[in-house]
Amino acid sequence: MDKKIETAPSKGEIRENLSTPTLSSSEEGVFLCLKNANKEGLRSGDQYWSYHTPILQLAYNLGKKGMDLSALHIVTGYRYGGVHWSGLSHNYASDTSEGGLSMAKIDGEKECGSVIWFADRDKVQARGILLPYRGSDGEALIIPLNVEIFD
Repeated sequence: MDKKIETAPSKGEIRENLSTPTLSSSEEGVFLCLKNANKEGLRSGDQYWSYHTPILQLAYNLGKKGMDLSALHIVTGYRYGGVHWSGLSHNYASDTSEGGLSMAKIDGEKECGSVIWFADRDKVQARGILLPYRGSDGEALIIPLNVEIFD
């Protein structure tokens, strides 16, 4: 039986006991690319690499900061509005990247409160690596597995 989170974790709390969904072959390909970029970041030392695909750059940069993506969970949920080609959400208040794709709800968690501002948009399913930090509105962030890889 799959275990799921019962309540939404607090900001910055690492989530545990999430079930891992079965990936399609294209999602597996993106996941492998993300793991490889992250691994290069973990072991690159003083070298710095650059990627054309924003989610690969994110995975690499997280590796440079010591975060191993292979230890994180893959989740499914939904957001309001489509997934940008980059796979990253934009924070309009600060005019910066959220550092992942903002999700309105992760399966097994409660819907985030800021959804009121985006509920007029289409509800879109997404699957990806759940990041251990939250967006500026406290929403869950993922690295999506349905983005085209340009590298």
